[in-house]
Amino acid sequence: MLIELPDEPIRIDGAVAVQAHPGRVTTHRIDRHFAHQLSVETTFIEGMPSGVRLVFGTDADTVTVRCTPMRLTLGITAMPATFDLLADGELVASADAEFGHVVTDDLATGGSTFERGVAGDVVLDGIPAGTSIVEVWLPQSAGLDLHSISVPDGASVYAVPPRDRTRWVHHGSSISHCMEA
Repeated sequence: MLIELPDEPIRIDGAVAVQAHPGRVTTHRIDRHFAHQLSVETTFIEGMPSGVRLVFGTDADTVTVRCTPMRLTLGITAMPATFDLLADGELVASADAEFGHVVTDDLATGGSTFERGVAGDVVLDGIPAGTSIVEVWLPQSAGLDLHSISVPDGASVYAVPPRDRTRWVHHGSSISHCMEA
């Protein structure tokens, strides 16, 4: 079963704004009303989905996220775009996306280069048998175009109500962003 984003039954939690574009979705941590006030660097960082997650119920044992990350290179190697999957609150899978666009910052000159990449699939498996409430935590150190979510044929995906819990609203620094956590 393939679910194009944004669409029910997948809920996107943790983002201030979600922008739908043809064939993809981007998340933002700053309201789009203020986007014109941001520097290029801040726009890049606020577009990284630190703390953003996809939430839904499923009886699938595997979830595949179709996406195009925009990874940042500081020094020699591009930082990974790591996805975590929680099933009923327990971490059951993590996977790195090693595809997508790459932005390389030259720390000596202050310049940067952009290498266009392609979309790919991040496969998260090991979900326990039965039904689970699934949270796919998106990478904190990469920009991200989300395209779709898929589960194996015969599996179901359903919307789950938001949890009634205390929310932590934080305005902070690169440390609270967790880019290098």
